[in-house]
Amino acid sequence: MGTASLTALLTGTLTGHQTGTAGYQLDIALYDVNDISLGNPLWLATDTRSSAGRQMVTVNDTFMSTFDFEYGKQYGLVARFSVDASDGGVADFSNTTRFALASAPGVRLHSQAGIDYGITAAVPEPESYAMLLAGLGLMGLIAHRRR
Repeated sequence: MGTASLTALLTGTLTGHQTGTAGYQLDIALYDVNDISLGNPLWLATDTRSSAGRQMVTVNDTFMSTFDFEYGKQYGLVARFSVDASDGGVADFSNTTRFALASAPGVRLHSQAGIDYGITAAVPEPESYAMLLAGLGLMGLIAHRRR
């Protein structure tokens, strides 16, 4: 058996702005890749925080964890960091999330990273539908008068 450590540093701000909200969720888990189901991860860090209204939250957190592993086995370390903001809210982490891994002798660490921005379409307000219907009705009236 060997031991490795993980340190994750997270700094940023969450600002609600009047009726807006902002938040984040951080999950770091260790999986045994040899286990086909990839079930039962060892959770190394989890954190959720949010801000609403005119509140501003400053985030300056360090997550430190150690874990044991078996030589010859392959493990997957999955870090998921997601942020959300709505109605004028701001989640600002401006490239400040850092991860550091320290391994035992004879162990190779490999890292992959990616960004996936999922943007949800806005839900039209009732006034938008009313304007659309009024415009279509007006176009129909003009077309009818031309005949």
